[in-house]
Amino acid sequence: MLFNLKDTTAGVDFSNMQRMLYQDFITTLDLKFIREHDIKQNHSYAIDNPNVVQLMFRSQKYEEDEGHIVVDTASYVILKMERKSGTDFNIDNNTSTFLRGVASSMKGFKYEEWITKNRTTYSEIDGSYYMTQNQYKFYMKSSIENRKVNKQYFTSIESELKIDEIEYPVFEKFIALPKPYYILLVRTKKMREEEDLLNQIPVRYSKF
Repeated sequence: MLFNLKDTTAGVDFSNMQRMLYQDFITTLDLKFIREHDIKQNHSYAIDNPNVVQLMFRSQKYEEDEGHIVVDTASYVILKMERKSGTDFNIDNNTSTFLRGVASSMKGFKYEEWITKNRTTYSEIDGSYYMTQNQYKFYMKSSIENRKVNKQYFTSIESELKIDEIEYPVFEKFIALPKPYYILLVRTKKMREEEDLLNQIPVRYSKF
């Protein structure tokens, strides 16, 4: 049974929104990405449009970093992307080396497992293509072990963001989203103010 709830008292999940918006694959697909991944066409992928192809990619460095890209070769645009990344990739690319070292030495913090899965759709709006849908899965197992504490923590999140369905409020300027570092010792005043602005965005909640 599906229950649709609208909660006007809850704020935006700021951290999860950061994770999803910063998974925009367009910003990732650069020369460095091409050099570090093996890319080949999936010839079994077939749709009505012969100009649309699926490219499979796999990291040369990380055991768990793979996915596929759907490309319209006639329009030179990416239509869809799906990527799964494992622990080593996420630690190297989503944390600060300095803060990670500080946390490990002071509190005995350690990432046991960190898996992300991201599926993004890009759609044509007024002649240009934009990210219009993002489905995001996040699983993390971490631990703190020192002379005083020996604990494990588990986080599992599944979220979906449909940008083309959002009724945008009118702002005087764009809201800047700081990158979602996963070990953050200090939150600045600017970051807190940006969270307050995000809490004004209309949100639709579904519970099932």
